Amino acid sequence: MAHSGHSQQPEAVCIDFLKNKNTSAALGPFDGRVAALCAFEDTDYLLTTHADYVPAPPTSRQHDLFLRADLRYGPDDFTRWPQQYSPEYCHLPCVRTKSGSPPELSILWDNPSPMDFVKRSDEYTLTPNLGRLDDDFRTALEQVVEKLRMEHALYVAATPASKIPPPLATLVVSMDAALERIQTIPLNYDQMVLSVTRLQLTWLELDAMLQYMTVFKPQMDAPFGPRPELAACVGAFTFDAQVAQFLHKAGLPYWYLRPAKQFSREIILELVQLVQPSAFVCIDPHPRETAVSRANNNTAHKIALIHKHSMTKPWYEDPFDMVASEPVASSSSVNTPTHTPHRGGLNRYKPYTASNPSRSRGATNQGPKPPAGRDKYIALDRLEMPPTIPSWQNALKQVDRGHYPLSQRSSRDTYYVFPEPALFASPEDPAQRQQRLFHFELLKDALIYRLCHASAAEDAPLLSSQQWRDVLGGRVAARSSRATRTQLRIEDTERVLQPALAACGLDAHRHLPVDPRDIPAITIPRAREIIWSVAEMNFRFELLSLDRRASGLSRGGACRARCFPSPQLLDIPLDDSKRGFASSVMQDRHPYTLRLARLMLDWKGVPRVICELAQQSECSTDDMVRLEEAVPRFYCQQFYEHFGRAAVVPLRIEHEIGS
Repeated sequence: MAHSGHSQQPEAVCIDFLKNKNTSAALGPFDGRVAALCAFEDTDYLLTTHADYVPAPPTSRQHDLFLRADLRYGPDDFTRWPQQYSPEYCHLPCVRTKSGSPPELSILWDNPSPMDFVKRSDEYTLTPNLGRLDDDFRTALEQVVEKLRMEHALYVAATPASKIPPPLATLVVSMDAALERIQTIPLNYDQMVLSVTRLQLTWLELDAMLQYMTVFKPQMDAPFGPRPELAACVGAFTFDAQVAQFLHKAGLPYWYLRPAKQFSREIILELVQLVQPSAFVCIDPHPRETAVSRANNNTAHKIALIHKHSMTKPWYEDPFDMVASEPVASSSSVNTPTHTPHRGGLNRYKPYTASNPSRSRGATNQGPKPPAGRDKYIALDRLEMPPTIPSWQNALKQVDRGHYPLSQRSSRDTYYVFPEPALFASPEDPAQRQQRLFHFELLKDALIYRLCHASAAEDAPLLSSQQWRDVLGGRVAARSSRATRTQLRIEDTERVLQPALAACGLDAHRHLPVDPRDIPAITIPRAREIIWSVAEMNFRFELLSLDRRASGLSRGGACRARCFPSPQLLDIPLDDSKRGFASSVMQDRHPYTLRLARLMLDWKGVPRVICELAQQSECSTDDMVRLEEAVPRFYCQQFYEHFGRAAVVPLRIEHEIGS
């Protein structure tokens, strides 16, 4: 677009732009309460507006689009500075400004300060530069996001699907993902600020699109009438007379450009100086950020670049699908015509008979041998373990392991997102159990951080049981140059944790393992809280992954909304340990069991009892009991058949939280 600055061309200087000044006349779309001059491609242009100032138009030259010191985009930021009108982004003039917006929305323009960055004590973490947003700042963001979610839901409910702009759903997903990143992922200070600015940008654009569709577009389409009061919005620049008329009719700010020599009958009340971007937005480059991309003066091109680098994508979809495909250990029985087929209906869980070919002597499909050591299908009896939920634990016990899994695609299918819960309590030595719990607390932020890092897809965020034993034992740094099997395994684990170290400016996890004699005592209630949290995070990730494989559908958001008391997958509130599947009252558990049952209707081989009860609008107590037995049992069997190991099932906490 145009360069900022006053024109010094003779034809502009000689024109009396105030000759038609009339303070009592109504101003039309081409008149100006104020006006200014600027030079564009060696021509003087006149900008007129009904606002009380004239901002400098964006540059017309190709330029670097980059993050500024406040981790925004300076004059290219469409939420902070008006851009040239673009038909593809016709809602951008409707972006709110802080001035004129309700006080409760002011958080959308606030920049987080170092005081808003809360870090854990160095004594309780090995990643001291990772932290989270202050509770007050985060709560204010959560409130405005919830407000906009409700407005979006009302709009969608009242609007035919064919008339809903396709980008609307993308913006909602991005907004929710940005908020969840702030809520759950430990970040360094710059990453935290960038996450906040991205959430603010997405919120403002989503709100602008809703306002355009529900408020301003109807005003543009309505018959001519009195011009509405000027809206507190960012507005736009335009060379198009018709666009100026529409924006004028809607009461949106705009700056209409035309060659100065074309001025004739327009009413201009005052000539003013251009307002430079530096008066309103940060233009200084960020010391550690490079150019995002090369941009031209086309608004659609700039916005597409900003979207590419600013829209937050969900990081939590399916860590099991993030791993590279690997061949499963060779076996003539895997995925071959001789493979034991699914058994559906009421016979689904009957034991295999001696006449079953897969059980016969000499059969080629003997099924996997049970692993040596602890049976993961049986609850571990230790004081540190949270109480089991009977229906889920019974379901694990009854898993039929007499044949190979049907769809295991990678050896990493048998790995875990977080440690198998029983690993914390399995050592016979109480001091070793305390050490494992303490090490997890020290590494927790790093283990969570790894899931959202860009390299997660390459490094595979899943770890084997043995790797998790290494992590919990503090063996996370290779200490030998010999390429032994153990050292290679530890090096693989170290790579998974490396992104969190880099974010903190560290090169290694020092001071591990911690001597058991130096570990502060962890009480039994606290140990149960830690293990419950790990179990619940595993369970939620696994449920989403199983549903995706069993149904062939990508509906992680629906699963989270229906199956869990709160939608988080990380840092789950401890209150959830008494809610949902963990509730002590069957009537409170039933809605979650029923919702999971209804999701299962899209899975193959679903038992008849689930098909029948899932479609009932009302269930008797006996029906609730039957469903509560069938759903966990089908879930655990399906998990084994798709992943080849025992599922991590939900647990509950019975003590008073924080005791």
